Amino acid sequence: MLKKIRFQPIKDIFMDNYIGFESTVCGENGESASQLFDFFVGELASFDQWAIRESLNRGLPFLKSDQKLFINIHSETLEHGGDLIPDVDPNKVIIELSEVTEITSSVRHSLQNLSNRGFQFAIDDFGVRCSNINRLTLDWFKPSWIKLDRTIIEHVDINPRVETIVKYTLDMCAELGIEVVAEGVETHNQLLKLMQIGVRFAQGYYLGRPEDPRIITNLNRLQGTHTC
Repeated sequence: MLKKIRFQPIKDIFMDNYIGFESTVCGENGESASQLFDFFVGELASFDQWAIRESLNRGLPFLKSDQKLFINIHSETLEHGGDLIPDVDPNKVIIELSEVTEITSSVRHSLQNLSNRGFQFAIDDFGVRCSNINRLTLDWFKPSWIKLDRTIIEHVDINPRVETIVKYTLDMCAELGIEVVAEGVETHNQLLKLMQIGVRFAQGYYLGRPEDPRIITNLNRLQGTHTC
């Protein structure tokens, strides 16, 4: 199956600039990342390693000096260990872990090696399952970012209970020194509510769809010519 790497912008919605891009993989015929991982189920680690290398090679050269590249690493890759990420500047890369990633001894060893090299981590899909908070209590794993799942954000502007949850998550993360990204922002009302709550970083179709690497150059060029 043919595959390609796409990049989605992550925006500072207070300052109206792009702080980075998340890389994702999709099929040439529109297959989603999950469909591709199902297709390559017998060779997950090698497929994921390809996606990691392609993301770094096609994304890093186009970033501005203060921008980050967010990349996902599959649990099977972490379990496999070895040289997971080539020799790149760790200050430019944020490693995203799904909150369903099982922390086995092999996974922990891989994460500690990456941490020792200077890489930072983000917990993806935060809020979907009950294990999230427990991840924040680990003394050896200290994520710098969490990404609030889209299933939470889609209700943030219409459900006061969700608004309260996001507010207290934001307060908790501020105390822990963790930055928060709201994923799945798809409407103007969601964006306004997030700004009202105090969420600074966001991504979603309303702010930019995943596209080929030219999106990085194009958005940075537009940002450079933007005037208030």
